[in-house]
Amino acid sequence: MKIDNYIDNIHNYIMDLHKICEKKIHWITTSLYLQIVVIITLMVILYFCQNRKIWKKAKLPKIKRKNIQKQRIRIREKGEVEDTVFS
Repeated sequence: MKIDNYIDNIHNYIMDLHKICEKKIHWITTSLYLQIVVIITLMVILYFCQNRKIWKKAKLPKIKRKNIQKQRIRIREKGEVEDTVFS
């Protein structure tokens, strides 16, 4: 009789451990799946943005050095202070 109770207690303990481990493993796998899905969606979004050249439109226009020099020469000719343009 004592041996049967002992075996039942061990069996219940093992089943409880199994349930706890199963829940943790399930949570870990679902979080991994979510991370993979998020990474794939970000990659797809970046791919389409590069194809549509959205990034090129978002960049600021480059200022050419020749234009700056021409503006400085014009300011010197007018006699204004040079610090007002791109110091």
